[in-house]
Amino acid sequence: MRKKLLLGPLDFKRRLFGMMAQPIFLLMILLGPMFLLTGAACLYFFEADVNPKLSLYVDALYWTTSAATSSSYGSAYPVTSGGKIVGIVILLAGSLFYWGYIALFAGIFLTPDLRRMEKGVKSLEDEMTRLEKQLTKKEF
Repeated sequence: MRKKLLLGPLDFKRRLFGMMAQPIFLLMILLGPMFLLTGAACLYFFEADVNPKLSLYVDALYWTTSAATSSSYGSAYPVTSGGKIVGIVILLAGSLFYWGYIALFAGIFLTPDLRRMEKGVKSLEDEMTRLEKQLTKKEF
């Protein structure tokens, strides 16, 4: 029997909702916005009085969000040492969150198939072990 290669809509939904129930997904969903809001507050603390492009909290939040998602346009940037350090942390953590989300979504597609392959390999190993035992019984 040939297995289907593409996910059906119901199978995809089942996998997606299964991923949403995982604690790591829930943790990332909670930590992501908290990270953006805290990063914006730290950036605002260092830049508000010095940098006219980041003089409002919403400007700092805009920069933090665009930097964390790697879509920054360069229209605003930190100028103080503290702001630059916060910016480095935001850029690094943003890429970690990005790759974490990619890994979680890849798990939707790969995990069930990997489990099926592991079962197949295990059954082949069991069959080989059984055949080896039969061969050793027949040889003197």
